[in-house]
Amino acid sequence: MSSRAPSLTVVVVVVVVVGWTTLVEAIAQPPAAEGAESAAIGQLAGDIERGRARSAELYCSVCHGPVGVSETPEWPTLAGQVSTYLARQLHLFRVRERASPEMEPIAASLSDRDIADLAVFYAAQQPPAVSGASSCAPAADRLYRHGDKARGIEPCAECHGPTGAGRDADGQPALRAQQAIYTAKQLEAYAAQRRYRGQRDLGQEAPGADAMRATAHKLTREEIEALASCLQRPRDR
Repeated sequence: MSSRAPSLTVVVVVVVVVGWTTLVEAIAQPPAAEGAESAAIGQLAGDIERGRARSAELYCSVCHGPVGVSETPEWPTLAGQVSTYLARQLHLFRVRERASPEMEPIAASLSDRDIADLAVFYAAQQPPAVSGASSCAPAADRLYRHGDKARGIEPCAECHGPTGAGRDADGQPALRAQQAIYTAKQLEAYAAQRRYRGQRDLGQEAPGADAMRATAHKLTREEIEALASCLQRPRDR
């Protein structure tokens, strides 16, 4: 039996990779419905109004708010998030590569078109305005902007942008105005290598995942909390 295990692992990896490739090909096409409001954000095309309707049908607002602004610290704000990032995460939940007892059953019910429409709907929403945009602990601000070369920590801004708005081109997520408790939990999950199931390289399915694992592992608990608090406030430069 042990001689068959590597083949099974290869099959699982191929299924997940092929699944993401198929999803990208499907959602890159324009929505079929004529006259519907649509958007192409980054390389992702979808129907905003259908996404709004699906979010209501799925009761997404219970955790993420009616327009993607979470009022619960444990759940992420989705408003203004990078659409390709949202689509990738929904795909990873659907194939059980990213663990979540809440999101996995919901994602399992989604079609590729549902994923595209939900992603562009939330990406098109306005992220929350949080007071104290310029208030950020100096040490956390330095880590975000400049990293720490002595410890091999790259600047957060290199991938997530100077204002934390993320990057559409390669699906790097927006971090600004995110719930601090949620952000801290995700950094801790990266550090403990439990954000995604398995330890394989996710490649284009989750670009930057390996870098995040390595970076988060080098952060202290205090640094994680300071960065998370800093990122909850919109960054203005």
